Amino acid sequence: MPMRKLQIQPGVNLERTPTLNQTQLASCNLIRFYSGLPQKLGGWQQLSAQTFVGTASGLHGWADILGNPYLAVGTEQRLEVMIGGELFDITPIVATENPAVAFTTTIGSAAVEIADSVYNPDAGDWINLVTAVSVGGVVLQGLYLVASVPDGTHYTITSATPATANVSAAGAVPNYTTTNGSAAVTVTLANHGLIAGSLFTVGVSTTVATVVLSGIYSVTSYTDANNFVITASSLANASTSAFENGGNAQIAYLLPSGYALATATTGYGIGDYGAGDYGKGGTGQIISPLRQWSMDHWGQDLVASPTGGGIYYWPPPDKAPAIVMPNAPLYSNAVFVMPQVQIIVALGAAISGTQEPLLARWCDAGDFTDWTATATNQAGSYQVATGNKLLAGLAVGLGALLWTDIDLTAMTYQGLPFVFSFNRIATGCGIVAMRAAGISGSFVMWMSLRGFFTYSMGGGVTPIECPVWDFIINNIDAGQLDKVHCAVNSLFNEMAWHFPISTTSPLYAASAPMTYVKYNYVEHVWDYGQSSQYQRTAWVGRSPVGNSVGADYDGLLQQHEIGYDANGAAMIGGWQTGFFDLSEGEDFVFVDMLIPDFVTLGGATLMLSVYPTAYPNQATNQIGPFPVTAETDFVPLRARGRQIALGASWSDLGSFNRLGALRYRYAPDGRI
Repeated sequence: MPMRKLQIQPGVNLERTPTLNQTQLASCNLIRFYSGLPQKLGGWQQLSAQTFVGTASGLHGWADILGNPYLAVGTEQRLEVMIGGELFDITPIVATENPAVAFTTTIGSAAVEIADSVYNPDAGDWINLVTAVSVGGVVLQGLYLVASVPDGTHYTITSATPATANVSAAGAVPNYTTTNGSAAVTVTLANHGLIAGSLFTVGVSTTVATVVLSGIYSVTSYTDANNFVITASSLANASTSAFENGGNAQIAYLLPSGYALATATTGYGIGDYGAGDYGKGGTGQIISPLRQWSMDHWGQDLVASPTGGGIYYWPPPDKAPAIVMPNAPLYSNAVFVMPQVQIIVALGAAISGTQEPLLARWCDAGDFTDWTATATNQAGSYQVATGNKLLAGLAVGLGALLWTDIDLTAMTYQGLPFVFSFNRIATGCGIVAMRAAGISGSFVMWMSLRGFFTYSMGGGVTPIECPVWDFIINNIDAGQLDKVHCAVNSLFNEMAWHFPISTTSPLYAASAPMTYVKYNYVEHVWDYGQSSQYQRTAWVGRSPVGNSVGADYDGLLQQHEIGYDANGAAMIGGWQTGFFDLSEGEDFVFVDMLIPDFVTLGGATLMLSVYPTAYPNQATNQIGPFPVTAETDFVPLRARGRQIALGASWSDLGSFNRLGALRYRYAPDGRI
């Protein structure tokens, strides 16, 4: 019986029928192409067991002047930064107040109501209770999510444990007692729950006699359930007592939360007056967009801005909240830094308190506190002439690219007196979302509603053929386009676009609401996939933190190209070819042997299947799967058909595989 070699052609094509595909892949999951050969995708591992709060919609990695790496993650609720593998909250503070202590608890309930006539957050916002407060048998301190807002002067939070007593409008902050000539300080805090060696935080600097208490202290000794002792850094010159913060609680109110997805809300003036929250009437709909974070770095400082919000900066290694940037636009859609000229650019920026969707504003070179144009500085602004909104921007060399929803404009640095020149270089190629563009070296590529495009210096804009476009169009959730983001993996010359799946799509699953397509921009091949193991809502390419990092729905930061597993679990993936003719298409053919050819590592076991058929639209029979290892010489078959497809899958730990050239033995076995 003769034998025939079968070499899979690079790339995946969903535009062609399975018969036209022949030896090209027709489906796949968690693979990549390397030198034209399909192989298992690289693995990933969580950077820390600690989770961030919310759903990530922005990541940025950078280093300080000493080379220490940092990774910032922005969500609809918080802004956090990873330092040395530990996450710290740096969400901007919009107000800090000292309301009189007035906390209400109910026995057996963890809900705590706070009376606060100074500042009233919305449900879903966060507060930081800086001072410890003892009330109803529980001690409150730190970050709390606002669970509900009964009225304009009260809101509720949830304590870690249920209250043991009914208390109304009461509570106490710590009281500190010193002894003359001693560094020992007795802390009175009812039901403190601490033991010797526990850590206690004095949130508001408090002076008792000559002792200044501030920061974190180790409990020196336990006195009783309501008292313990800490040791100050100096000796007291008197025996006296003082309450922290003058007896009042101190509450820091974090930047109000946004939305984890585009959300239909009610609108002010739509419906009955007073029927809903202020600014959110009772009926009618307004689509509130997903909160995304655009982040970059200015020297060693993080620059971060939530969509529709202000611009903030954070100087490492300080663990305090990010600071509002002085004199910057009050609102913007996106920001980025042009490092070669030390200029921050804000898109869709506000001017005189009014946000202009097509206005680009930038600060003076080397001074991000100066945003007002003068004859002697380089600050300025430019109104893009076309499009509905400036959506995204990327620094490229001594210039930048600015995308609206319909076109692309080049922003080129010239210096004084004009600073920048602007030139619309293409139309009909607008970007689909703020994070939908990627850059690797000088290669820029983005996703539009019309397909994919690239830009090259001097070469202009070029559309890129996408044979998996049907997969996007048939499955994407058009109401959640802001979730689309580009994931650059320069180690393998890849750009992937993760996008949300419509709930009406057959692919939709609550455990896997996102999927992806991926392009190798050197080999010019596409693949795609969907997996509950590989859900990414934000991405940052290779940075001082190391390989690319993606954020998942579990609040974990996953570093990619680490081993061959899915964060310690076996990665489940595979591929299937189109249907190729066994002969000239007239004869039925009998196949009795398949000789595998794979590169494997880690004792890989692949499961190989054969799908014979007589007609393109006829249901196929799966023969197999057959386990294939490095020791497998051949796979015995009994397959008969005029066309055949091959499939491979894997689910083993710690292994790698790459396809070579398969061979099969066949013989004619009748005609139609």
